[in-house]
Amino acid sequence: MIRILIVDDEKYACERLSKMVGDVPGCYVAGHAGNGLDAVRKVDELDVDVVLMDIHMPGMDGLEAAYHIRGVDRPPQVIFTTAYVQHAFAAFGLDAAGYLLKPVMREQLQSKLELLQCQHAPLEVREPSPYGRTRSHLYCRVGNALELIAIKNIIMFKSDHKYTVVYHTGGRNLIDDPLKNLEQEFGNRIIRIHRNALVNKEFIESFEKDPKGRVSVALKGFRKKFPVSRRHVPGLREFMKQFEVYLSARNETVIRRGG
Repeated sequence: MIRILIVDDEKYACERLSKMVGDVPGCYVAGHAGNGLDAVRKVDELDVDVVLMDIHMPGMDGLEAAYHIRGVDRPPQVIFTTAYVQHAFAAFGLDAAGYLLKPVMREQLQSKLELLQCQHAPLEVREPSPYGRTRSHLYCRVGNALELIAIKNIIMFKSDHKYTVVYHTGGRNLIDDPLKNLEQEFGNRIIRIHRNALVNKEFIESFEKDPKGRVSVALKGFRKKFPVSRRHVPGLREFMKQFEVYLSARNETVIRRGG
């Protein structure tokens, strides 16, 4: 029996797919999800073999959800459903089991599911940023539980041997993503201050320069200051200027010079 998770933000579409799946011998609807984030959580909770997933959904779309699904112990196969032909091509970059154009036809769905009953290939993701988009969440595991961290809530990334520590508004976690990849993907939101540290621009409170010319940065949520290596000070200058203008408009002091 193939267990299937149906993911679509439209209730009618979920109900229609559920009815069609119920008519396919050897297939069973194990659950439903209304968005990508919910889908990742349901896949982690339910022992499903196949995910029928819409691509165009609010919040986390189906492409990003497919990327995160690879992190579960036994990744299910994904069949994308979409009303947009251009989105269907993105499925190939994720090695998906295939795609179905909406409105999904009963014969096409049955044919695809019957084919999957004879094939058992795990989901693979070739690119860290599917369909040319940056992720809205990062995936990590805490024991046997799944945790998704919203990028907007991340304060800083720090390298720690083979892992990267993510400091966020809810605490901290370990992830496998190296700083180099994170910097490439989220370069518009984060900035490097040290060879082993990236910070979220939105959480920068101020920059300080001591009598010896050493620069440090203060981040929201942290009492201590974090050093900025000399190598990365030049790269921060333009951002520091923009940051100073922004805060000066609000009558705040950005750089306090010692001595």
